Amino acid sequence: MSNFNFLKQDWSSLYQKMLKAEERVHTEPVSTSLSCRLVLEECIHLLFTLEHLEKPYNTELNSLMTDEEIKRVIPYQLRDGLHIVRKTGNNAAHYGKRVTNKDALISIRYIYSFLKWFAEAYSERIPDIPGSFDDSFIPKVGQKQRQLRELQSEQEKAHEALLEQVKKLQAEKDAILEKAQESEE
Repeated sequence: MSNFNFLKQDWSSLYQKMLKAEERVHTEPVSTSLSCRLVLEECIHLLFTLEHLEKPYNTELNSLMTDEEIKRVIPYQLRDGLHIVRKTGNNAAHYGKRVTNKDALISIRYIYSFLKWFAEAYSERIPDIPGSFDDSFIPKVGQKQRQLRELQSEQEKAHEALLEQVKKLQAEKDAILEKAQESEE
């Protein structure tokens, strides 16, 4: 499950990026923050296209986001959060700037709100949008490693059981062969 399933039908590219970002919040916050910024940038460019707006000469993300025409399109209550997503993504891209999993979680929550609005406004089909961001969809630190260890343990037990069964069958085969040899004598 993912908080971003509502993007799957009409916005597959955005969905794939956000799925990876969501999986990495606690393990790779830099990756999550960069993905959130990239998705924001992709959406801003899409907005210019979908709204048939002329892009300004300077097409850097901050310039695009502060363009008066785009500011009229994006709801006011989302704008501050989008600048946090942009700045956190920029910090993630530059050496020496620290991005924590808390920063990544803040970014992913802000981009989530924006993407809900974006999907509702621009999807061809009415998306099934969840009410609020669900933290339980974000894997906890070490959850995947724990699952892998459990799976490995189960496989080792199955392997041991299989070896035991092979030993048992080999013993039965040896006993049958021994009886066959005795009856031939």
